[in-house]
Amino acid sequence: MLYGTEEQRKTYLPPVAAGEAMFGYALSEWNAGSDPGAMTCMAKEEGDEYVINGTKAWVTSAGIAKYIVLFAVTDPDDKRHRITAFMLHADDEGISLGAPEHK
Repeated sequence: MLYGTEEQRKTYLPPVAAGEAMFGYALSEWNAGSDPGAMTCMAKEEGDEYVINGTKAWVTSAGIAKYIVLFAVTDPDDKRHRITAFMLHADDEGISLGAPEHK
């Protein structure tokens, strides 16, 4: 967690290091695939929170992840810094995950 706060490190790293939790990865979208430049999932700052609106096509480890790193566009006009990564709890309000794929 290179850019995480000390509070984030204390919250997320111990359970992951102990094998008690893992992260999912939410980048791909139906119309964009894994191309971040074509991503349409948006996050808008409202007060001291962000409201995320969009759909991801595949979330790596979604069925077993306790946390999800989700990528969303926060500044569509900035070519270099338009996307932000958000750390979410998989059971946060508003998140719905499909059934796990059995591979």
